[in-house]
This record gives sequence, C-alpha cells and structure tokens, in this order.
Amino acid sequence: DFMEGSPYYLADRGRESFRVMNGMGFDAVAIGNHDWMMGTEELNRIVAEVPPQFAFLGANFLTHSTRQALREHLKPYHVFDKAGSRIAVLGLTTNEWIYQSPADRIAGPINTANRLMKEMQSRSDFVIALTHLGVAKDRRLVERTRGVDLVVGGHSHTVLSEPVIAQDRRGRMVGIVQTGAHGENVGELLVDVVPGQPLVIKSYELHAVNAQAPRDPQMQSLVQHARRALDAEYGASWLSEVVGFSEVNASYSSHSDNPWNQFVTDSFRESTGADAVLHVTSFTYPYNTQGSVTREGLFSFFPRLESLDERKGWSLWTARIPGLLLKELKKLGEKAGLFVSIHLSGGGPIHDTREYTIAFPEGIALRSKEIPGITPLILRKMRNSNVPIWESLEAHFRQIGVLRPGGTSASQPLQDILH
Repeated sequence: DFMEGSPYYLADRGRESFRVMNGMGFDAVAIGNHDWMMGTEELNRIVAEVPPQFAFLGANFLTHSTRQALREHLKPYHVFDKAGSRIAVLGLTTNEWIYQSPADRIAGPINTANRLMKEMQSRSDFVIALTHLGVAKDRRLVERTRGVDLVVGGHSHTVLSEPVIAQDRRGRMVGIVQTGAHGENVGELLVDVVPGQPLVIKSYELHAVNAQAPRDPQMQSLVQHARRALDAEYGASWLSEVVGFSEVNASYSSHSDNPWNQFVTDSFRESTGADAVLHVTSFTYPYNTQGSVTREGLFSFFPRLESLDERKGWSLWTARIPGLLLKELKKLGEKAGLFVSIHLSGGGPIHDTREYTIAFPEGIALRSKEIPGITPLILRKMRNSNVPIWESLEAHFRQIGVLRPGGTSASQPLQDILH
C-alpha cells in the first residue's frame, strides 16, 4: 500500500511514489491492494518507466501477457542468501472481491502458496511469507500450508506488540508479525536461521515513528522533488487554500454520531439531492488535525481515484430504488459495517413502493456487480452525477464553515469566518 493514499500519489502520475520507494533501500516489497487501484494497465506503465530496485512480489497477482513490465518485475518470490542460509521470500496479496476489478486476476493466496511450496523449498532453507492479507488470513495461511517459517504481514492495520503464533500442518509453531498502518511503526525482528532447524524468533520490537526523528538527506531530497512535482501539477496555492475548519479529528468509525461521517453524508446528499447516502467509512483515512482544512487535506481524508486521470477523486453516483430495497440496503449496510444515512425531506417513514434517490461513491458503482448479496439488484440502474467527491466535500465545508463535535448544523459559512 505505498501508492494510493497520500497526496504524493498524484505527483507525476504515481512515478514519484516508486522513486521514493526505490530510495528507501528495501530488499523486498509485497504488492498491496492500494498499489493497483489505478488499474494494471497504468501500473504496468509506471513500472516500465520507474523499474523497482527491490524484489517486487505478488505470487497470486496474475497479469495479462500484454503487461510486459509487470510480468518482468513482479515476481512470485525471491531467494536471498543471508547468514549462511538461503531464504525464500514469498509475496501474497488480498483477493477480496472489492479489489478485484482494477486487477487482471488475483488467485487464492493459500492455494498459490501450496502450489509454490515444493519449488521454494527445493531452492531455499527457509520460507518467509511477506503478505498483504490481514492477521486472520495470515493465521489460515499458516494452518493450511506446510513450509512457511515466518509471516510478515499487513493489510488489517493490526499493531502486534508480540508475535501471533499459529501451528502449521507440520506441527510447527510459526510466528506472525505486523506493525499496524501508515508507517507509524517500524518492526525490528531478530531470528536464528540454522539450515535443517526450525526458525527461532529471538527478539521482536516495534519502534514508533515520529516527526521529530532525524531525516535522511537523500530521502528528504526525493520527497521535496515529489512535492515540487505535485505543486506544479495542481498549484501550491490551490492545494493549500483553506476550505473550512474542524474542531474534531477524523477517525475510523461507522457510527452515526461520528461528525465526519455526518459531514460526508450531508455533503453527498446536498451535491446530488439524494434521499439517502451509502458511505463506506473504510474509503476514508483518519485526518489528524484540528484547525484549518485545506484542499490537500480533503484528499488526505478521502484519497480515492479510479484512474490517475481523475484529478479530483472519485465522482458521486446515484440510483433510484423503491423504499423496500432502501430498507434492505440499510440492514445490509449495518451488518457489513457500512454507514447508510437516510434523510427524507419533510421527515416521515420510508414507503415500500415509493422510489428514492440514493448516492454513493464511484468505487461502489464500479464494483457493484461483484458485491455479494442483493446489492447488484439494488444498484442496477445507476448514473454518474459527474460531481467529484472532493468538490462535494469542499462545497459543504464552505457552507458550514466549521465542523464541530456535535455535527455540522448551526455553523457559520466560511466566507463569514475568514472575514
């Protein structure tokens, strides 16, 4: 997940992200779902122009024969010679349905690991699985394979202060480690590797990363270069322009009393005139600032693009559905941890036979056919409103002025605050 999610992703159409990754000095990197959300055709172009200077791994991420750069540089595993041992590092990534459509094909990670295991064991003394599956699926990976000696994981944003231990089909106890998310921690893991003996974890520690830490000159130069490219693309003053103020930090939450959730759904509803909004809270990132909110801040909060040609993020889509399906969608959303906001003009109950307009992000629209259950039926008649999400959020911020802990109502327009 080193591509999508930061404003720097927009600099030079993703190329700067790869240049920074090359400067970090990694030995191996597993591909994550946010690294292909712009589509494999565009990712293939990026890799062709900025080839990775590390082992770029994704054994179950399968590409068309036309993706020549990806087929050349994205490998299933890499064997390293370390400490007198040969160590195979296997890359595995999530195959969840919501991330399938921008990719060519993603195979099951466990079946892939089992298929490659004998080959890797013939070429190495140990197998480390470098995964983007989440801790629960890392456990299943260990339990359903015979040969993984260690799992270094990601995707579920789990901060593991101690290794999780799972038993594999050999009866061996295998450690699973993960540092959380967003580069907030660096994990330091020391293991003993003696050919013919089980891998032994000697020590494991997480180190918190903070802004006061010393900065590496080479990396700082790369970041500054990316910053200049981003400012040249969008305009430094445009990105830094204040669009509103917030008295509360954005955080992960699907609760209706979360002010940022209310803010998002109010924004979407006002931009489209919808009666209801389907807001997937995992599409947003925590926005850790209280005070002025800039346009760049809005991207940091909702950093989603279907294509690098989308300069202002996903657009909003709408559909007309009967009240009976609207009630069912709300139930499905609650079960799935989604946030479905319904606001009917004039109040009153939802009538089963009356049609209502629902608004939702582009990511849901383009993947609706893959969503389990009846959601494809609910969203079968969709249209693009052509309102970019960032513009929707900005317009609502300018209207309310300040986002307060109690919600967005009874606020002061931005123009009045600034003057």
